Amino acid sequence: MPKPTLLPVSKPAAYAYQFYAFPLSIIAQSPGSEQWLYSNYIQLAYDPRGQACHVPFCFYLNDYARSPWLSSHRVRREWFAGPRLLQNIADAVADGWYVYLMWDEWHVERRRYHREEMYPHDVLIHGFDPAAGTIQAFGYDERYQLSSLAIPVEQFEAASASLDENVDFETPMILYKPRDGSEYGVDVELVVRTLGEYVEGFNTSTHFAMETAPMERFYGVETYEPLADYLAGYLRGSIEYDIRHLQVLWEHKRLMAARMKHLASTFPALDDLLPEFNRLQRASLRLRNDLLRIEHLGHQRTLSPRDALLSLRDAEIPLLQRSMSILQA
Repeated sequence: MPKPTLLPVSKPAAYAYQFYAFPLSIIAQSPGSEQWLYSNYIQLAYDPRGQACHVPFCFYLNDYARSPWLSSHRVRREWFAGPRLLQNIADAVADGWYVYLMWDEWHVERRRYHREEMYPHDVLIHGFDPAAGTIQAFGYDERYQLSSLAIPVEQFEAASASLDENVDFETPMILYKPRDGSEYGVDVELVVRTLGEYVEGFNTSTHFAMETAPMERFYGVETYEPLADYLAGYLRGSIEYDIRHLQVLWEHKRLMAARMKHLASTFPALDDLLPEFNRLQRASLRLRNDLLRIEHLGHQRTLSPRDALLSLRDAEIPLLQRSMSILQA
């Protein structure tokens, strides 16, 4: 019988959405990959369709699946679907590939929507144990915690077959494999350019217009207004609760603080700004936690979440402008 295979995963630097948490959880094991991370994950984008779309507010990258530390292949789900799906995935994992795909959480224990409703959701398969009859799945569990769980293959096959039969949209699979020997130092020029685009609200997707049509979104600091509108709608009771908005905001401030701390080793003048970056990180975390308390306990510690959010924006803009001046000196 084939031996069990378990590929390692680490806690990712950002994880509001699984589609970027998964590749980050793989590259986090590669020394030096944080320098690529600090050169990216700067721009934010807000879809004007708001809650009507799958990802209203998120980091902007042209392709979340690409990184110097990853080999990645997109394949059509139909190529893997059917009776050989499990064996194909087992073969890929045995060869060192992580498999990103969609499944229906209705069929899967320890998932939020188990036996409640059909819920297509993404998952990362990073292990297979033929003797135990389980696959190892990484993703959000029923407690909204990122965890790695052994899932019976019967549940996996049912969850996959459900989408094969019912989903009417394209759901590609992505195969990931760590790429050894990569080098990527912090790209200060790219950091400065993207920080400028963030402060100006520039549409960063226009840089990739030769490959794909630019995305119509609010960008950078322009995302604060629609985000504030979301908070106002939520507090009125007209919009459903979605913690991912403020989770993304906190991840952005946390990564910005870490980025500037890293750059301060080369640009010592940034040291004086680090306390303010840390303050913005803490303020965004308080805002996120206040929303959690409002939703689950009915508490409202922040008198006006909208005012708190826009105050964060007004403090961030001059701070980033000062940082860019230092990085360009």
